[in-house]
Amino acid sequence: MRYFILALACGLLAINCGCAPRSGPPAELAGLWSRGEGACEAKLGVTFAADAIWAQTPEGRSILFNEPIYELERGGSQFQVRIRYALPNVAGRVTGRGRFGILILKRDTSGWLRPLTHHSLDTRTGSARLRLNQPHLLQALTLVRCGANGFGLRGSAE
Repeated sequence: MRYFILALACGLLAINCGCAPRSGPPAELAGLWSRGEGACEAKLGVTFAADAIWAQTPEGRSILFNEPIYELERGGSQFQVRIRYALPNVAGRVTGRGRFGILILKRDTSGWLRPLTHHSLDTRTGSARLRLNQPHLLQALTLVRCGANGFGLRGSAE
């Protein structure tokens, strides 16, 4: 029992200090995800990787969310994933470890991936910011998979 408590304490400490082991995205997030058929054809969208969640364009890619840690909450047809990511350091604001964002995505019955919640936490101060009403972010992260399980190059659902 003593070892279990010690292991649990070490795990919580690792999570709070931001040094928890990184895990790659669940298989359900593989490939390019986009806003629809035109964006898929233009290769515009989002890719989920172990190092970052990337905005993909024909010219290249840029980081949307850095250092994600993926936690599969539900698999299969009820797919839901919690993504914890490092908040960017912005000049004039508090920086350092202990600050992170959490984004929860869920796939609906039509195959679209939609954000359920998005908020940021600072474990050093105990502050939390709930960011549910961000129409631009909610719209940008409502995605469908391009290719075999979503829109194909001809635009039809395959």
